[in-house]
Amino acid sequence: MDEPFSALDTGLRAATRKATADLLAQAGVASILVTHDQNEALSFASQVAVMRQGRFAQVGTPYEVYSRPVDEETALFLGDALVLPAELRGGRARCAIGEISTDDPHAVGQGRVMLRPEQLVISPSPADGQPLTVRDVDFSGHLSTLTLAMPGQGEPLIVKTVSRQLWRPGAAVRIEVVGEARVFAR
Repeated sequence: MDEPFSALDTGLRAATRKATADLLAQAGVASILVTHDQNEALSFASQVAVMRQGRFAQVGTPYEVYSRPVDEETALFLGDALVLPAELRGGRARCAIGEISTDDPHAVGQGRVMLRPEQLVISPSPADGQPLTVRDVDFSGHLSTLTLAMPGQGEPLIVKTVSRQLWRPGAAVRIEVVGEARVFAR
């Protein structure tokens, strides 16, 4: 099927996609869905294949491919992600947002770590901590994009996070991480 749901509006598209997936599963029919909509691919498939330059970059369940992408390019292709340079050691990473747990206890040295928006919890900074300062907020429904200034850093940190509350520019915040960061070695 080549982009079969692309002409439908959002609500009808989701319902039709679900009904089609259910019918195909009940009938035991294997199918291939070609789509450029990553959310559609992740919600429709039992197996996802990410292709790059005519080759499979990664094949797996939607959950595996989304949460454990093989590389940074696949991670960013499949959805919003915060990717940061880090110093790796013993299942931990020291990066711009502090020291966090990783999914690779053997990675050592310089690398990059990836976090999904649902792993980032933004909360008010305690008075004794080193806060990040909200410079800008772009609210887009379930996700907000925050531009955060870090003390001693020239470049701001751009973070997409679940819109649990609406932050205002000037607010002092901190980032807590839920779960482990995905490691991409250099």
